[in-house]
Amino acid sequence: MPDKLSVGPVVRPFAKSEIQVISGSIQASLGILGRKWALTLLRDIAFYESVRFSDMLRKNSGLTPRILSMRLSDLSGAGFIHRCAPGGRNATYRLTGKGKDTIPILAALTNFGIRHHADVVFPD
Repeated sequence: MPDKLSVGPVVRPFAKSEIQVISGSIQASLGILGRKWALTLLRDIAFYESVRFSDMLRKNSGLTPRILSMRLSDLSGAGFIHRCAPGGRNATYRLTGKGKDTIPILAALTNFGIRHHADVVFPD
């Protein structure tokens, strides 16, 4: 007879070396991605066609030009995004290969929000 308190499949304990790898990779990933606005900006760049500095400011209330500039610089320096400036004006931002690897993370966070924060996602 199954245990009535069971909430899912039994997961084997991780070996200490596996925990170190998991912990280290999460910490390394959150170095840039864990900064305020980083995932929001990656979302904007990933899911909107033309993404300019002014577009990101307009779409994200509370985001200041200074913070936006810093985050774009962080994301670019870490290889997540590329600034495209044809003729030096009206620069847009695009995901690099590394940036495209964050799309499943963004999708997972979207699904998590829909599932566990529906009152915020769907306020009516």
